[in-house]
Amino acid sequence: MITLHDIAKKHQTDKASLGYTIIYEELLASKRFQAVNMLEIGVFRGASMRTWFDYFHQGNIYGIDGGSSASCGISDEEILHYNETEGLHTVIGNQFFEADMLKAMETFETTFDFIIDNGQHFQETQQSSFGFLWPYLKPGGIYIIEDMCTHFNMLNGSKWGQSESDDLNDSTISMLNRYINGRGVSSPYFFLNVDIGKIEGNISGATVIYPAIQARGELIGPMNPLSPILGSSAVGVIWKNVA
Repeated sequence: MITLHDIAKKHQTDKASLGYTIIYEELLASKRFQAVNMLEIGVFRGASMRTWFDYFHQGNIYGIDGGSSASCGISDEEILHYNETEGLHTVIGNQFFEADMLKAMETFETTFDFIIDNGQHFQETQQSSFGFLWPYLKPGGIYIIEDMCTHFNMLNGSKWGQSESDDLNDSTISMLNRYINGRGVSSPYFFLNVDIGKIEGNISGATVIYPAIQARGELIGPMNPLSPILGSSAVGVIWKNVA
């Protein structure tokens, strides 16, 4: 049976070269042949959306992308062109703005088994999106935050998405580690109406994974010393209670 990693390589998504797909297969394989709903923030030209559709072929794959408003070098029309085919559902929306996220959820009218934030990679948007989208994650679902970028050191993420003035105590890795160490869920970036109690009361587990380090080897090739993202990106995984 073709693996998620092989599917990702076919569609040329960097989730393969970063080692993410090897980790994701372990997390997601149990629902591969179910009619799952998956949401990804940050879909660009659709390589990962097509990867997910090939893997979860009985599922529905949803995407949100900031398009031109996120200065990603591609027009809104191009994003919709690449990401609107059978089984794929995409809206233009900037995760910086609660109104855009709310409009996307009103458009999709569903909840999700898996949510992946591969969006703008700022600690602000990662945390505000997590707080906003948590109620839309089904019981037993998994929330994944890619590229949790900080300036701590090269093992804790690349510098993509961070500015020198960012408070590292507010980094997404710090947010997750505080929870893992029993200090609860907190973020200065949550939108105003987020119910922190409902988040904390519905988390069954959380961890930080370094796929490029764990999966290093023949499957993804040698590390490129000029690529801080390939060498160091961290992924956050948060599981929701089954009930």
